[in-house]
This record gives sequence, C-alpha cells and structure tokens, in this order.
Amino acid sequence: METTIRDKDMLRRYQKASRGYKFQPELTAPEIQCGKLTFTIQNSVNKRLK
Repeated sequence: METTIRDKDMLRRYQKASRGYKFQPELTAPEIQCGKLTFTIQNSVNKRLK
C-alpha cells in the first residue's frame, strides 16, 4: 500500500471505506483484472471523519 497518511486511525477509516467500494460491471472487460485504487482526500473530509 502506498500512502501519505500518517495518522493510523484515519488510515484505517479510509481502508474500511475502500473495502465497500463497488465497480460498475463492464461486459467487455476481461474476467479478471487488477489495478490501483487512488483516493484524493481534501482536508474538509478529514475534519468530518474525526
């Protein structure tokens, strides 16, 4: 995992949120795919989660 987040509690919250993320199915895509999920988090979001 690559991150710039240093607050371990905050990082756990973002990880938990990312586990619930669902991609829309793409019928023409290969059956198995891999990639990177990137979040850009603004300070206003961080303040609400604390």
